[in-house]
Amino acid sequence: MYIIVTRTFPPELGGMQSLMWGLSREMSKNFMIKVFADYYENHKNFDEQASFSIERVGGIKFLRKIRKAQLINEFLKENKVEGIFADHWKSLELIKTNKKKYCLIHGKEINHPVGSSLNKRVVKVLNNVEKVIANSEYTKNLAINNGVDQDRIIVINPGADPVQELNKKSLEKVESLLKVKTPRLITVSRFDKRKNHEKVIMALRNLKQLYPDIVYICIGYGDEEENIKKLVEELDLTSQVMFFKDISNDLKNALVAKSNIFVSFSSLIPIKSSSISILFCLIFSAS
Repeated sequence: MYIIVTRTFPPELGGMQSLMWGLSREMSKNFMIKVFADYYENHKNFDEQASFSIERVGGIKFLRKIRKAQLINEFLKENKVEGIFADHWKSLELIKTNKKKYCLIHGKEINHPVGSSLNKRVVKVLNNVEKVIANSEYTKNLAINNGVDQDRIIVINPGADPVQELNKKSLEKVESLLKVKTPRLITVSRFDKRKNHEKVIMALRNLKQLYPDIVYICIGYGDEEENIKKLVEELDLTSQVMFFKDISNDLKNALVAKSNIFVSFSSLIPIKSSSISILFCLIFSAS
């Protein structure tokens, strides 16, 4: 049996949620697994349909972390467990066991000034696991530079489910929503400062002059959502930016399929909105 401990799990939407669901689903085909996940509203219907056991832990963040660790430590004493997979170093910090532990790393959550208290906590946890699983070579190098043992790190790029046939009704709905809007840009991600939505929107202000029917489709939610919407209003781009969240996979896939460019700019790579405008113009002129 393997334990999967996660702070991000469906039915909550997001990239990490999809990743941890995929990991749990695929591992359950070959092993018994037990998932310890954060509480999420309306989780019961989702959990009942899963082919493996999911235990939810609620409460405020700090107490939730302690309670989840207590439940896992108790479970380890009473069950034969081969290993533990975690989506975050903090998910392992309070777990007391000599069982093999594997921790996924993504970038932002391990990037703290070397020698700081947070950096020391990250290194202490990650240098005591069997393997650190980085999502890219960039993240691997970031971890090494921050003090993580190089020999523990392996790189496994996030996977994707096989492409399924697109739902005809969803495609028709998208065409009805977008109508003559073109070119179409799309971003599917959490609204977070490091995702750089604001840079794309600033570029859109310039692109609007050349492409009056341009549209930027934003699918997701997050702490920066209201700030992004406010920026859209301030720049008079409400006709050029469309927001979606809590939508079906069929509709999300149809929106992606009917878009011209999938946009994803990380704040880890500095880029000006003017440079983004030029880049898009070059792409549009070449297509």
